[in-house]
Amino acid sequence: MAMAMGGASGLEGVVAAIGGGRRWIWFAPIGPAIVAAASVPDPQQLDYTTKVNGEVRQSTSTNDMIFSVKKIIAHLTRGTILRKGTAIMTGTPSGVGLFMKPNPGFVKAGDVVEIEIQGIGAIRNRMVFEK
Repeated sequence: MAMAMGGASGLEGVVAAIGGGRRWIWFAPIGPAIVAAASVPDPQQLDYTTKVNGEVRQSTSTNDMIFSVKKIIAHLTRGTILRKGTAIMTGTPSGVGLFMKPNPGFVKAGDVVEIEIQGIGAIRNRMVFEK
């Protein structure tokens, strides 16, 4: 599977970001399933939630994206070929640990991170950091 990455700050750097920071071998788990586009009637109407140790950290919808899935695909295909099976990584919604108030909430070894997308499923990973 190939991955094409989009920048969270905008489309201007998307093509340059392909193969960038998200290419590391242990980054970006994908799952528990990859579904066909035909099984998602509207990719701009999916609710999703991120929990850390059961605590909701992010709860939003794809309708809150800066650029729609359609615009991201149109932009990427101006500079590269998207083959079947390409996963486009678009960044993260609000609620990231760095900006938690009053203190940042970074994940630690042993934390369990669960991400669920409405109608598709959930993935759960226990954080393990190499020493």
